[in-house]
Amino acid sequence: MRGVVFLGNRRVELREFPDPEPGPGEVVVRIGAAGLCGSDLHAYRGERAQTHISGHEPCGTIAALGAGVTGWRAGERVIVHHYAGCGQCKYCRIGYDQLCLHGHRTFGFGAHGANADFLLVPARCLVRLPDALSFAEGAAIACGTGTAYMALTKLGVSGRDTLAIYGQGPVGLSATLLGKAMGARVIAVEVAEPRRALARELGADVVLDPQSEDPVAAIRELTGGGGGGGNPRLHRPSGRAGAGGAECTGVRPSLLRGGRRDGDPGAEPGYHPPPPDPLRVLDFPQRGLGRMRAVDRRAGHSPGSPGHAPLPPGGGRGGLPDV
Repeated sequence: MRGVVFLGNRRVELREFPDPEPGPGEVVVRIGAAGLCGSDLHAYRGERAQTHISGHEPCGTIAALGAGVTGWRAGERVIVHHYAGCGQCKYCRIGYDQLCLHGHRTFGFGAHGANADFLLVPARCLVRLPDALSFAEGAAIACGTGTAYMALTKLGVSGRDTLAIYGQGPVGLSATLLGKAMGARVIAVEVAEPRRALARELGADVVLDPQSEDPVAAIRELTGGGGGGGNPRLHRPSGRAGAGGAECTGVRPSLLRGGRRDGDPGAEPGYHPPPPDPLRVLDFPQRGLGRMRAVDRRAGHSPGSPGHAPLPPGGGRGGLPDV
C-alpha cells in the first residue's frame, strides 16, 4: 500500500508499505478520507524526518477483521478514534484511551496513520459513520469537529447561553456551527477576515475583529455590561485570538491537561486541579480529541438568579436577536 511520510521542512514522500493484516481484536480500514490537522502541520513544518505514515483523522470502510472481532462486518463505514491504549485500565475501559495509565499509541504520530490506502487499528477504536455523512465529514468529526462537540457537550450549551468563541479556525468554526445548532447565541472572535466571513456564514450572531476593537469590552456590552454574569461560556481553540477571553467571562480559567487529577498515575507536571466553588471549571477528558481550555459560568448563576445579566432587548449592537 501507499503512505505519506513527512520528511520535515515542508517535504513529503509517498512510500510503499506492506499491506496490513489484522491480528486478534484488530481491523483493517480502507481509508475513504483523512483530514489534515494543525498538529500534522507541526510535523510537516518541523525539521525532523518521520518514518511512520502521517495522518490522525481517519474515516473509511472496514476491509478485514481479525479473530475475535464481533459487532462489526466488512464494508461498514467507520470513523477511527486515533488513540489506542492498553484497553484494560480504568480510562481505556470508559473509552479514553488517550489517558491510558500504561501509555498509548497515536495513529499518525509514532504509529502508522491515516494518509494511506489502509490503516490497522484495534476494533474498539471504531465509531460507526451514518450513511447521511460523507467520508470527508467523518474525517472532520474524527478530530477537530469532534473536539468542538465534546467541549460544548461538556459545557451543556443551550438556548439560555451566550457562547464566546475565540479563534475561527476549523475547531472554532465547528464550535460556532454546533453552538448555533444547540440554540446558543454565538459571538465569534477572529483576526482573519476570510474566517470571520465563514463564521457569519455558519450563523455567528456577532463577529468581532480583536485587531480593530477590544473584544472584552465588546462582549461586556453585548451581555448587558455583566461580562461574567451574563451566563457566557468560553471556548478558546486559538490562543492568538483568545487573548482577554477569560477576563471577559469573569471566571478564572485553568488549563487542564488530559483530565487527570493530582495523585493519578501519569498526571502531567504543572497540572492544577479546578478551583473550588463558587467558581466551577470544567475539564475535558475527551475521547482522543486533544486538550481544550474552557470555563463554565459561576456556580449557581442561572437565568433569573442574582448576578445574572441577561442580554439586552435585541442583543445590543443589533447583533443578538431575542430567541
